[in-house]
Amino acid sequence: TTSPTWTVRTPASTDLVDDTFTRNVSNGWGAANAANAWVTRSTSSSYSVDGTKGRISTPIAAGRGATLTGLSSADVRITSDVAMSQVATGSGAYVAIMGRVQSGNSYRAKLSFAAGGGLSLTLVRFATTETNLLKANLAGITATAGLPLRVKLEVEGSSPTTLRAKAWRADATEP
Repeated sequence: TTSPTWTVRTPASTDLVDDTFTRNVSNGWGAANAANAWVTRSTSSSYSVDGTKGRISTPIAAGRGATLTGLSSADVRITSDVAMSQVATGSGAYVAIMGRVQSGNSYRAKLSFAAGGGLSLTLVRFATTETNLLKANLAGITATAGLPLRVKLEVEGSSPTTLRAKAWRADATEP
């Protein structure tokens, strides 16, 4: 008798990059893989990787940012976990996940941390100036120091461009 032969195929990954930050880097974020290095804005000492996460240290009233090289895709789904090391005070703080970045223009999912722990998510189109397209308060979640939140931004099509964004606790099921 002969045994049947089975062919098992795994679907090709649609991830352009999956950076799990399993490296140690000071003064930057290094490279996600052989083809995609992180380029940081501002002082490189504001960025580090500790083997499990990338960190950005931002002074009050300042901005920081990091982008990956070697990527080009019109339709994207970007998912990122973010956490603040301390609760926002004063006018608050925000983190923006950017998609379809071209010549300084972009679409963004802007997660805002208000003083007292309130959270909101805004879809933004940035073309010379920022235009808020849609904003929602995140009910049922209070931002605390170190609480990881998962943010997803989807950008699809052109004329019209469809945008989707959502945010939730990283330890919970995606809504």
